[in-house]
Amino acid sequence: MTMAFLTLSMVEMFHSLNMRSRRGSIFTLPTQNGWSWGAFALSLVLTYIVIETPLSNLFNFAELDLTHYGIAMALAFSIIPIIEIYKAIMRAVEKN
Repeated sequence: MTMAFLTLSMVEMFHSLNMRSRRGSIFTLPTQNGWSWGAFALSLVLTYIVIETPLSNLFNFAELDLTHYGIAMALAFSIIPIIEIYKAIMRAVEKN
């Protein structure tokens, strides 16, 4: 349950970065939005606090080690290439 919570909350954070543009690639957008990066960082800190402090007892979360955090991060980050492929397909379809 802890891994699911961590992965789902992090995938939403990464997806928010992806959704700055519905068609443009995240890698080609000209400027970065400081507010979205700030919200990303704050969400990451709050998620960590919920999992690693005594608050975790309220949610019945298990202790996670660095390997678990790495797995959750990799799974959550996978939303970026998935959406980038989707955007590339949509740009190609709109061209035709």
